[in-house]
Amino acid sequence: MTPLLKAARYNSDPAILEMLLNAGADPDAHDLDESTPLHFAAMRGTVQVAAFLLKLGANPYAMNANGNVPYEEVTRDEVIETFWVCMNCKKSNATLLCDNCSVVRYCSTECRQKDWMKHKKNVCKKFQDRKPRAAI
Repeated sequence: MTPLLKAARYNSDPAILEMLLNAGADPDAHDLDESTPLHFAAMRGTVQVAAFLLKLGANPYAMNANGNVPYEEVTRDEVIETFWVCMNCKKSNATLLCDNCSVVRYCSTECRQKDWMKHKKNVCKKFQDRKPRAAI
């Protein structure tokens, strides 16, 4: 497990994450279960850590070995919207789901339309065979 994964897993201060990322840590590094730092932030409900990772480009739709994306690992309902990230503009609190895969989220119809062709071709197919676990 990398130092960044440990820091995210054990609810470290964003300053520690920033130091690790500035030193070249990969925000999408994963453990043996393919969980990323963002998955761990979701499991722990650490909004500050999640916001920081997302700001630095962490993939909000990375799948772990269970096929779950970070928002499907959230254990506290009051923080889930932080992990609902628009696939197009990367804003949190994205409430619109893709009609095909029911996993990817968008903050507006406009963002969904802008991303549709790229999403349909590259992302949607990998999610179509599964259903989201988290409440919508």
